[in-house]
Amino acid sequence: MTTLVILVMTTMLTGQLNFPVDGNWYSWTPTTFPNVLYDDGGPSNNYGNDGLGGLTIYPAIGAVQVTFNFFDVESEPTVPCGYDALYVYDGEDFTTLIGQYCNSNPPPTTITSTHPSGALTFIWSTDVSITQGGFDITVDDYYSSFPIILTSFTAEPLEGINPQVEINFEVASQVNNDYYTILHSTDAYEYQPITTIPGAGNSNTATSYRFT
Repeated sequence: MTTLVILVMTTMLTGQLNFPVDGNWYSWTPTTFPNVLYDDGGPSNNYGNDGLGGLTIYPAIGAVQVTFNFFDVESEPTVPCGYDALYVYDGEDFTTLIGQYCNSNPPPTTITSTHPSGALTFIWSTDVSITQGGFDITVDDYYSSFPIILTSFTAEPLEGINPQVEINFEVASQVNNDYYTILHSTDAYEYQPITTIPGAGNSNTATSYRFT
């Protein structure tokens, strides 16, 4: 079993990709979606022995969603995935492990990032003997059918001679979002627009807004 000593984020990668196993930690934002991630053996060969690498995949917008089209990674009979393993983490680092996968513990068909960055991070580790078919993974850019992901919203009255309402809301991401419209009603049936707030277009950065 290969021991992970340290992985340091290095070069940005582009294009269709074979998983790098040179001991470094890379980032990859595919130039087109969907794209394909193969093990280090590529689409036609078994993966190699004694490999280790890290890879963080970023979306163009929204969240990374991966679909396992083919998966064949050596099992270890006594320690689950103790020989060869693909580790998948939610986000940009190795904090939140989603799963450690091999033939005795195969991955789900689809994994989607829930991290604010929209990223998924992988470690691919192989031992010094026995190789198998590896994996073929479709990498796609997933986002909700709604143009924003709203994470909080509050509307609180302000005391005063002319009472006002302070509106605060936060969104985790935005897709082609031009602006927000604030509406006002006195009867909860008919609403009139009172202002617009510029949106951020396309963004994976959490953004807060306020209006009084």
